[in-house]
Amino acid sequence: MSDFGNGNYPVFEYAKNYNEGGFTDWYIPAFEEINNIWVIQEAITNALGKVNGMELTNYDYWTSNQADDHHVFSVKLTSNTPGTVVKTGPATRIYARCVRIFNDVEELLWDASEIGENVPGATDYPVIGISSVADLVQLATWVNNADNESQVLKGITFKMTDDIELNESFNAPIGMGWGDFNGNSDNGTPHKSFWGIFDGNGHTISKFTTDYFTTTPQTPYPALFGNVAGTVKNLTLEGELSSCGGIVGSLWGEVRNCVNKVNIDKDDNNCAGIVADARTHARIVSCVNYGTITTSWSTAGGIVADANYNSDVIIDSCINKGKITGKNHIGGIAGSVGGITIRNCVNTAEVEVLSSYLDAASGGGIAGSFDGNSGKIENCYNSGNISGKNGVGGILGLLENNCKINISNCYNRGGISASEDGLKGAIVGSVGEGADITKVGGNFFVVFIDNENTGDINIHGIGGSTEESGNTPFEAGDDNWENVRKQLHQWADNTNDPGNIIYSGWKMKDGYPALDFEK
Repeated sequence: MSDFGNGNYPVFEYAKNYNEGGFTDWYIPAFEEINNIWVIQEAITNALGKVNGMELTNYDYWTSNQADDHHVFSVKLTSNTPGTVVKTGPATRIYARCVRIFNDVEELLWDASEIGENVPGATDYPVIGISSVADLVQLATWVNNADNESQVLKGITFKMTDDIELNESFNAPIGMGWGDFNGNSDNGTPHKSFWGIFDGNGHTISKFTTDYFTTTPQTPYPALFGNVAGTVKNLTLEGELSSCGGIVGSLWGEVRNCVNKVNIDKDDNNCAGIVADARTHARIVSCVNYGTITTSWSTAGGIVADANYNSDVIIDSCINKGKITGKNHIGGIAGSVGGITIRNCVNTAEVEVLSSYLDAASGGGIAGSFDGNSGKIENCYNSGNISGKNGVGGILGLLENNCKINISNCYNRGGISASEDGLKGAIVGSVGEGADITKVGGNFFVVFIDNENTGDINIHGIGGSTEESGNTPFEAGDDNWENVRKQLHQWADNTNDPGNIIYSGWKMKDGYPALDFEK
């Protein structure tokens, strides 16, 4: 299109009526857009060849930016760099290039296996379809072969279009190693992060196993994704593992709306269904674990194993339904944590702590242990039975020495059992020397006085303390269950009061308080 400008800017009328390819959403770009197109035109031409190719030349082009009442801006393109913006009147004869808005991403959906070995850039392939094992292998190759400090694939969405059954050709995780956002490694080895967006699109990856993986220092947590600085969402994972990682090994980014159905049985540290190691600023939201997690070593959780030395980690609206077994620092939601916020989370499964040493055992329905000076567990509950020798709690197993945490608006109705000389609590199992529990309050728990559960009437809110510190017990037996349910219902209603500062969105489900998002 060229030679426009006679009259009152007919170029804009032309763009409005332009219908190339049967599309009617063409427009004249702003000068920032046409500059960007100019700089990356070769990549765009290659990428859009299936839809509508891009071709520009060294000349002046109209933009949609108004300069004043009588002029708009044009861009003079003279080299493969951003062009010069010039105020232009209506009688000027220059070129025009219409562009489209892609409202349907399926129009720009490529198969990863068709792209080949070249690593795409974010402007080359906005959405890449994932429909086969070969596509996943190609994705792993792109990430694992990238330069150590590169943010490869950042901004690109990889979208599953079908369920995938894995085989031995998927022999390495997508991403490797420890490290921070700048490629600096914790243990001196390089790491490769996945920076893109992986959208499972409601599909399932099945028969996942790490038996085919080659475990090296670059893959400390052999999960489906070894290291993620981007986003993984809307994915279900199935299989059997002899390693400690489920969906993500080391997470700097976000995992959202993912489900793990993989059973993990591994004698190693940091075993979890969703994320083995949650790093600074990691977000784990709306995830569910159904898999059993079994290790004779330390630090295991249904959702996250370890977030102990990292700050600003958030676990929100997650559920664990798989039994968690390990030596110590074992939790239904998270194993060992510090500087973390856990909110709106539920554990319904058994948590078993194997350690035979009083000073090396801790297990909790929500978190196994907390080591830090700031953190929150709020609006959570446990209904699973928690057992161990010492430091056994319905919400938190152990609050470490000189540490402080806020636990509020939580409740426990799971049975809590410890050895005769061990400590247990319906809210916190054990409190270390110098630890601050002044912010542990406003919680509720059921004290069982029959043989229905493994708990007993001697339990208090805080292990080793007879003072409930604002944590309210409900005594429940065969003859007064209905009364307890009424009390719990009243508590749930109070927390749902919009004027209440601890408003959290509870409901009654099967006679007990539950969170609104639970089905």
